[in-house]
Amino acid sequence: VPLDDGALVQVLYVHMLCAGRFDVALALEREAADAIAAPTLQLRAPLEALHAALSALRARDLSPALAWAADHRERLPGLRGG
Repeated sequence: VPLDDGALVQVLYVHMLCAGRFDVALALEREAADAIAAPTLQLRAPLEALHAALSALRARDLSPALAWAADHRERLPGLRGG
């Protein structure tokens, strides 16, 4: 099966973002920016905020999560949780 290098780079980039490995994702951005679609690049900022809020929650600091909820209050009623 032929491997699409661009698709592989994009999958790796998203995986690194979701895993909180922003250093690796940034290195991929620098090395293979042409292979990463612009909408995918826009995932970094929200995922960095998510990981910062999770880190703060682990330290028993609710302020980043509460700030996120306040910033997104209009969208929250339309979101369905599991």
